[in-house]
Amino acid sequence: MLPSLWHLSTYLLRVKKVFSKSVRHTRAFAKELANKLEPHKKQAVIIGLQGHLGAGKTTFIKAFARAFGYKGRVTSPTFLILRSFRLPKSAVFGKLIHIDAYRVDAAELKQLGFTDIIKNPKNILVVEWADRVKKIMPRGTAWIKIEHGEKQHERIIHHRR
Repeated sequence: MLPSLWHLSTYLLRVKKVFSKSVRHTRAFAKELANKLEPHKKQAVIIGLQGHLGAGKTTFIKAFARAFGYKGRVTSPTFLILRSFRLPKSAVFGKLIHIDAYRVDAAELKQLGFTDIIKNPKNILVVEWADRVKKIMPRGTAWIKIEHGEKQHERIIHHRR
């Protein structure tokens, strides 16, 4: 059992920064977040994910997808730009869409159907390198930034809306 620090309802309301001591804690944070999310009425739930190379963005997304019951392989869409994961019928959302915006700009994301993706309230969208396409990210985006800590597996996870 993880410390009460990881109870996301308290986290989202009050805590803006979480210290993760291990990959296990980062995964637990992603799982807690996934378990607390509910669809919006008019648009997708959108998470803008930021962090340097090796910070743990893909680790976060893998655990996030698993929390929704996705059993398949989860890899970063670095060269594909976008991966869509159909979630089990028991999940609150229909699809988890993972975009890697490292090599694209806002105009290219629009060409990939970004506008249609965010209009569907059954979608949950996670955009890695979202700070690179900030101007296209809609109001209400939840921003998560993962930074390296002092030790190898320590991370500092910032959250803001």
